[in-house]
Amino acid sequence: MQGLGKPFYSAEDLNRIIRQVPVPMYISSNDQAHLHQFIAVNDALVEHIGYSREELSQMITFDLVCDSFFRKVTYDHQETLRKGSAAFESLHRTKSGRRVPVNVFVRIVELENGEQVSVVQFYETSQQQETERLLEKVHQQLESLFEFNPDFTFMMNEKGHFTNVNPAGVKLLGYTKRQLQLMNYAELIIEEDIERARDHFRSIFDLQVAELELRIRNGTGDIRLMDVTAVPILTDGTVTGVVGTARDITKEKAVERELIESRQRYHSLFENNIDAVLTFDLHGCFQYVNPATEQLMGYMAEELIGKPFLPHIVPDRQAETFNNYERVMNGTAVRYETAMLTKKNEVVELHITVIPIIVGGAITGIHCIGKDITEIKNVEQKLNNMAFHDYLTKLPNQHYFQQFMQELSEAAQPSPLALLFLDLDRFKSVNDAFGHDFGDLLLVATAKRLTESLPSSAHMFRYGGDELIIVLEGAGKAEADQTARQIIHLFEEPFVLNEIEITTSTSIGISLFPHDGENRDTLIKKADHAMYIAKRSGKQQYRFYDSAEGDMHDQYFKMEPLLKKAIRRQELSIVYQPQVNLNTCELHGVEALLRWNSAEIGFVSPAEFIPIAEESGLIVTIGEWVIRSACLQMKEWQQQGMRPVKVSVNVSIRQFYHTEFVDMLQAIIEETGIDPRFLELEITESIASSGDIVIGILQQLKEIGVHVSIDDFGTGYSSLRYLREFPIDCLKIDQSFMRDLTEGKKGEDIVSTIVTLAHNLDLITVAEGTETKEQVQRLKALGCDVAQGYYFSRPLPPEECLEWMKQMEKEMRTDEGSQK
Repeated sequence: MQGLGKPFYSAEDLNRIIRQVPVPMYISSNDQAHLHQFIAVNDALVEHIGYSREELSQMITFDLVCDSFFRKVTYDHQETLRKGSAAFESLHRTKSGRRVPVNVFVRIVELENGEQVSVVQFYETSQQQETERLLEKVHQQLESLFEFNPDFTFMMNEKGHFTNVNPAGVKLLGYTKRQLQLMNYAELIIEEDIERARDHFRSIFDLQVAELELRIRNGTGDIRLMDVTAVPILTDGTVTGVVGTARDITKEKAVERELIESRQRYHSLFENNIDAVLTFDLHGCFQYVNPATEQLMGYMAEELIGKPFLPHIVPDRQAETFNNYERVMNGTAVRYETAMLTKKNEVVELHITVIPIIVGGAITGIHCIGKDITEIKNVEQKLNNMAFHDYLTKLPNQHYFQQFMQELSEAAQPSPLALLFLDLDRFKSVNDAFGHDFGDLLLVATAKRLTESLPSSAHMFRYGGDELIIVLEGAGKAEADQTARQIIHLFEEPFVLNEIEITTSTSIGISLFPHDGENRDTLIKKADHAMYIAKRSGKQQYRFYDSAEGDMHDQYFKMEPLLKKAIRRQELSIVYQPQVNLNTCELHGVEALLRWNSAEIGFVSPAEFIPIAEESGLIVTIGEWVIRSACLQMKEWQQQGMRPVKVSVNVSIRQFYHTEFVDMLQAIIEETGIDPRFLELEITESIASSGDIVIGILQQLKEIGVHVSIDDFGTGYSSLRYLREFPIDCLKIDQSFMRDLTEGKKGEDIVSTIVTLAHNLDLITVAEGTETKEQVQRLKALGCDVAQGYYFSRPLPPEECLEWMKQMEKEMRTDEGSQK
């Protein structure tokens, strides 16, 4: 058994070796509890002794020896334990009873785990020569373990010089075996680790096992971290050298460090996050909450851990929240909004992101991030209320009416209805005589009187100015006639406002669904036409829509072919209205505005032909022409010496949703060679009604590089849920708010709210329709960024606009020079 070092082999290594040796061998235990029991036997032993492995497992080693040798064997074994090895003759008894004289060789081996075992081999005396040959074979097998060990295996003399290195070590160290045999181990170790390595090396000569991690520098200059185990080589009880293995753990340690850093980052993300970060188990119970969660909910962590989260959700939101939780349990990350109750029973609105925790392909829990959006929700509610209710009369406004009519039209079986369009007679005279504040009082009093007197089936809206709309659900002509008479009668009693008696009346136009039309716009147009007929007939009366309305439709349909001709005849043109930065008084940009001067009917207002272009689909062609013309104009101004100026172009809903819109825009930008950063597209609030689709289109536009603004903000579909997610740059405050801005605190509050909202979302604000110095001063005081309107300039043809911009730039330079 020469070549078996101490310690060097595992039990598995020894077992594998003896199974390959053709002479009888076994391994037996020296543990007191299992003394002399067989641990492993090879096939040669089974054949030699005649017992099976199962039978041997129930025997001890002395059962193989004849009784006459029993005492001698016992004595030899005790000596072997003392010396570590023994060789003696013995007499075995096989299962068949045959006595076989044998030479026995015993070696005490210490395994990796510190256990001592006896490795025993023997051969019949008549087979001495064959046994020596087999022993050589065993030696060779042990040598192969050294040579083919995948870890760096080495031997050193007592001075620390390498005497043998296996191929794995040669490859790792980057030196030849000959070079290594001329080196001392200290030559490989980096300076900081040498002293520690020497301490361990010296300890080996005190019969200790050296185990340490140290860094070496190989032949290519790379530093590798090694896990080293080294033991003494004993010859006749004297340490004559060192044998050991070294495993490269560089990558393993790097992964370990990365894991530690990852855990620290993960911990920091939880603990230091300003949002609530939570972990739930598969039953929906709290597993972890961060400090922000404790602060938000008002509970300490120990009050929540192990308890279900669902009872903390507001009752009417629990079903939706649970459905989203179920989706996450199916492996889908989701975002949604919900509300919870704090310990003080206060409602907190939350934007939730929920992510499944997947380990080994299985969901083991749920991560949740909750952002407190209570303040945003309050602002959204306030904005929605302002957007859908008239701030003066508190009546539902035009936007509310549009949504209301949309819902009625989408009903499975729409019921009949009557639409009454009211306009106050001589309202302008009241404003002129007593002022706008007095006119506002009249509108409030009118709304109050009508609200108190109308039937329960009536829905009243302030449509705009002194115009009101009343919708009677389930009503026909008779009910509409009766209600109209009642309204006319209500105005017979004067209004007393600030102790002033005001007598006024109203003119009413009526259209019926489905008799006069099947959509909102048609019913409004026909009721509006009938109202003007009532006014022209002497006011203070009502009219139902009749065939006279056909004249208006004829004119409408005649205008469409003229608009088609206008495109071919190049009757369309663009004017540009400057926009001014209120903080610096510098030019911010210009807005491109479309104009039509028809050869047949003269100048046509955009308010008249744009709806026709929308309905007919011509808006797509016209819109493309406007964008291309604006880009070419931008380029031409630059060629004429003007610095790059942002140009805003209105994009209609129909054009925005056109399948080729983004590709068309990209092509125009490439064709004209403009910088897309100076092109801004203005879209209306109403696109938010299809917000999920819009986000995809807007993201494509942002990838192109253009800017996007929401036009006429505050007059359409206001949803902060989408506004937060839209990749936009600017909110344009509708010009309808400009008059209210200087005529009362409520108007100022609306503008202030919009500006605050925009700035909280990192958006700039542009106020349209600025006409007076007072409006400019109020806008600036409220923090509005940019304004446009007749106070600065009317819309100008391209040449005049260029001169205006150059003059403004010149004045700015002059002002800067004088300040210096």
